[in-house]
Amino acid sequence: MAIVTLKAKPGLICLLFFAPLLFPSVAKSGLPDLDQVISNLQATYEGIQDLQARFYQISRHKSSGGMEESGGILLMKKPGMMRWEYKSPEARLIVSDGTSLYIYSPADRQVIVQEAPQVFTSLVVNLLAGMGRLQEDFRIQWGKAEGRTGRGRLLLELKPIQPQGQVHLILMEIHPETFLVERIILKDAYSNTSIFSFKKVKVNTGLNESLFIFVPPPGTEVIKGLPGMKRP
Repeated sequence: MAIVTLKAKPGLICLLFFAPLLFPSVAKSGLPDLDQVISNLQATYEGIQDLQARFYQISRHKSSGGMEESGGILLMKKPGMMRWEYKSPEARLIVSDGTSLYIYSPADRQVIVQEAPQVFTSLVVNLLAGMGRLQEDFRIQWGKAEGRTGRGRLLLELKPIQPQGQVHLILMEIHPETFLVERIILKDAYSNTSIFSFKKVKVNTGLNESLFIFVPPPGTEVIKGLPGMKRP
């Protein structure tokens, strides 16, 4: 996902995936063949036309020791449409129709508008939207568990081959039978961490494109672009 900052509120990283695939053969080490897992994961992303899920986000700041929690509903549809609807701790909305990206804060009565293609140049967003190439964009190895991991889940560590702004390392927790990505941990060069967990995932249900159209409510301040914003 792109990392977007709105009045010092938690960063957002857009992300998506999933579709059932066969379980790969198990190697002598007890783990599946890594190349086969990567291949299946790539095919999973490419097979998704639309997705909906509940998401939970935890952002930890290394220097201050602070932690922020949020959550809501995620919708995504190819090509390039997405909707992150934050329900807690306050209502916020990030919507893209594939052409424009809207970052809306009801409390501030303000919306920031950007060109969607600028956001979708990120390797992270491309990966989760099924538009990236895993083995071309990342160095991939088995990851080491940090804290709780789901029982039997596969854990991959991905490092961008080319510098990607704030994104230094990605840990991706994958279900071993369905290849659904259930948790993503993003770390920057300063060890700040964003964790995204996904529940109740549904794919290819035929989401209506109207869900990705945003019209600012009357009285909303519209800001075009966000000068100086960094994207991963």
